[in-house]
Amino acid sequence: MLNKTSQLKILEILKNASSIFSLSDFEVDFSSSYSKVIITFKHEPEYNLDVIYEERYSYSTVVASNNRNLWGGSTETKTEKLTSKYDIKVCPGEDSLNETWHIMTLSDLQGIIGKWIKFLDLELTVDDLTK
Repeated sequence: MLNKTSQLKILEILKNASSIFSLSDFEVDFSSSYSKVIITFKHEPEYNLDVIYEERYSYSTVVASNNRNLWGGSTETKTEKLTSKYDIKVCPGEDSLNETWHIMTLSDLQGIIGKWIKFLDLELTVDDLTK
């Protein structure tokens, strides 16, 4: 669970992310045991942003450098680097209705929330044109 300071920061980001929507257009849930925060668009509940703690690493395989290990065909795998700490599951996304984006820190949420709201607005605008 996020601490109160992080929760307030997320609410502030959401409040300032759009001139089209207000904070009252969203339901924000910090109580999930699986997710750090789930933001749902109240008027279309299938449109949401879900932040899940999920560390991701990139790996590389290295061939051992001494001759004894080379003859044996020995290899060792090592962790190269941490690539992201959070999965952000969004609906709608940039190209697909459901997408997963990755960020390193919760401070990166500001840009992610703004991006998601832009795609949310575009999706709702297209829905209005088809009615």
